[in-house]
Amino acid sequence: MPEHKDRQESHRKAYRFLLQQANSNSSFSGDDLMRATGWSKGSLDTYMPKQLREGVKRQKNRQYRVLPDFKRFNEESFLSLMKQSRQIFAAYKRRKYSEVVTYELLLPLTRETQLRKALDDLFYEDTILQRLSEVNASELAEWIERNEGEPDALYTSRVTKLISDRFGGYSIGQVSGRYRASQLKSRRDAAEMLVSDHPYLVDETTASVRFIIPIKATKSEERTEDQLSFEQLKLSEVEVNSDVQKEISLVRFLFFNLFVEAIVRTVQGEDEIWLLEEANQNRSLYVWERA
Repeated sequence: MPEHKDRQESHRKAYRFLLQQANSNSSFSGDDLMRATGWSKGSLDTYMPKQLREGVKRQKNRQYRVLPDFKRFNEESFLSLMKQSRQIFAAYKRRKYSEVVTYELLLPLTRETQLRKALDDLFYEDTILQRLSEVNASELAEWIERNEGEPDALYTSRVTKLISDRFGGYSIGQVSGRYRASQLKSRRDAAEMLVSDHPYLVDETTASVRFIIPIKATKSEERTEDQLSFEQLKLSEVEVNSDVQKEISLVRFLFFNLFVEAIVRTVQGEDEIWLLEEANQNRSLYVWERA
């Protein structure tokens, strides 16, 4: 037990020493760190290439320098790190999609339960298969070409996988708004409506459902070792070639036939349903108005 406490205290000293070096942006030697912590040469050789490899960099002159990112750590998280050999910071691969299709569906929050059920039903294979059976087979084949001699089961499985790869989830937020419930009226006429228990202005909380679908034909892998350069951060026009345009059109066809139609049929009792679409740098608004 005393040995454990001694080791933990040495780790606390290491944290304070390294934080001081990070704040002063100073370089230091291995001997400096050993004196500050009481570590042996063996401990230094163990910790540096493992626990500290991403926060402390060895320089050419055999000195060390603490990276600025180290200052994100507090003492307790540093002690937790020293107990195990793992990365200090999460490592990610970065990929870029130069083109995405986004949909935002707007409905009163009172319909959120119906909306969630309609959406969640479409994240199950059997429900997707049911929706596919309702889509005209020849029209589906125009969008997703059938291989010569491909059996129905294999084709359907391939289409289902394609849908699974592109539609993985959605997010729901709440937006507060105020709407006019009638044609434009004077204050006097609006007051008369209110007396008759027919409000002229209606406060309503709207459920905003967003889908973001990356276009895989525009995917590229990027280096993550360095910060994004000025050239990488500059906005550039997306080169919309035939493959990109074809995939965007396919996404739109599948989204409207699988998701939108299911939602519009399920969510009843609304005067209007709005859907905002952004694709290929264009924006469109679709409005379903109750007949």
